[in-house]
Amino acid sequence: MGTTPLWVPLLVAGMGLVATLTGVLLTARNASRREDLRWKRERERERELWAREDGQRTLDHRGEAYIDFYTKVRECSLRIHEHGYEGASLPPHWQLPAFESFLRLQIFAVQGVSETALEVYKCLLDWGLAQPPGAEEQEEPTSEEIDFNTALSAFFGAVRRDLGVDPPQPDPAVD
Repeated sequence: MGTTPLWVPLLVAGMGLVATLTGVLLTARNASRREDLRWKRERERERELWAREDGQRTLDHRGEAYIDFYTKVRECSLRIHEHGYEGASLPPHWQLPAFESFLRLQIFAVQGVSETALEVYKCLLDWGLAQPPGAEEQEEPTSEEIDFNTALSAFFGAVRRDLGVDPPQPDPAVD
């Protein structure tokens, strides 16, 4: 009977070792690729989530700036009425709260809303400076007051478009 030379079992053992190591390396490489792809998808989802949160936060700030501007403009318009109809004079810097609110609005507002807000502020100033103290209460609003109300209406429309709020529809049952 013949004996198997020593190199044959050593060769078979070496081939088994090489095949095992090759299998381990391929498995590790594939696992690493899968992990990298999973990590990239997870990071992309996080970025999308962050972008949505940032967009929502900006929208919230924008809405707050719009409301604050309207509130300050409303307060100033009430001062003009007091000034004109009750004989009280406008205090120094009576328009300052509306101006400060306008500056904040410019940070968050889209261009169309910012432009209409500037028009509202200009009309508010014109109305306040044109109203003489102690004037008789008029049946008809002054042209400055009409301009202010028109600009304010345009501001509301621009804000509603920016925020995606549909304007209220007239109720057909009321007509």
